[in-house]
Amino acid sequence: MLWFHRLFPTFMILFPLVFTLFAGRHPERAHNDVPQRMRRLWFATMLALGLHVGMQAWIESDPTALELLRRAWPVAFGIGPFFLLWFVFAGPALQARQPGYRPMPHPGSPEPVRSASLVRRDSSCPISRGAWILGWTLFGLCSGAIAWSIAQGAPAMLVLGLGFWLGMGVVGSRSSLIEAEPMDAAGSPELAEAWASLRRFKSRIFYVTGLLGTVSFAGVAVMTVFAPDVAGMSGAVIGTVGGIAGGVFGTMASVRRARINELLQELGASEVNGPVHTA
Repeated sequence: MLWFHRLFPTFMILFPLVFTLFAGRHPERAHNDVPQRMRRLWFATMLALGLHVGMQAWIESDPTALELLRRAWPVAFGIGPFFLLWFVFAGPALQARQPGYRPMPHPGSPEPVRSASLVRRDSSCPISRGAWILGWTLFGLCSGAIAWSIAQGAPAMLVLGLGFWLGMGVVGSRSSLIEAEPMDAAGSPELAEAWASLRRFKSRIFYVTGLLGTVSFAGVAVMTVFAPDVAGMSGAVIGTVGGIAGGVFGTMASVRRARINELLQELGASEVNGPVHTA
C-alpha cells in the first residue's frame, strides 16, 4: 500500500493542471487573463504537491504518527485538494483558455439547433475478429490457471475478480459505443469523425484494460500457490499501476470530449450568428 499512498494523492493533485494543459488554448477566443489564471493554478498545484510530499515524508519517518493518520491521509489529501484545485483554480483557467468548453450555451444566448445520429453503434465494435480470438483464448487460459490455483488452496473469491475483468473487456468495450453523440444541424463531417475517433479510443482502451487485467490477475492467482508472500505485494503494485493507467486514459478521453464540446459550440454559433473562423 506504500506506493498507493505516494502515487494516488500525486495523481489527484496533478490531474486538474494536466487536464487544463491538454485541453489546449483556443488561438482566437482565449481570454486575456489566461496567464494570470494559469499562474494561480500552477502555484496552487505546486503548493499542494509540496505539502503532500512533506506530510508523507513525516508520516513514513516518524514512528509516533497515528496509524489512522497513516491510512487516511493519502486518500483524504488526494480527494480534498483535487476538488479545491479543480473548482477554484482549474475551472476558471479552463474557461479562459477554452471559452466554448461548456456544452450548454451561456444564459441569454440563442440556442443552436441540434441533431443526432440514430444509427446503432453497439454492434459495430472497432475490435477486430483476430483481437477477439486472441482475447478469448487468453481468457480461457487464465480461467484454467485460476481454477488450478483454487484447487491448490487459493481463495475461491478469485472467480469474482475474473468475472470483473471479463466484464471490463467485453461489456465495457461495447457499452462505450452507445454514448449520446449530439451533432450540429448541418451534420459536420469533422464533428462526426471526432465522435468516431473518441468511440474507437474508448472501446480499445476497455478491451486492452480487460485483457491485461485478466492476465495480471491470473498471474497473481498462481503466485498465491508458489509464493504467497510475493503475491500480496505483486497484487498491490499491479492494482496501483492499473489504477493510475485508468486515470490517465480517463483523462485522455475527457480531453477529447472537451475538444468535441468546443467544436460543437463553434458549429452551433456559426448556425446562429454566421460562420466562425478558427485556426
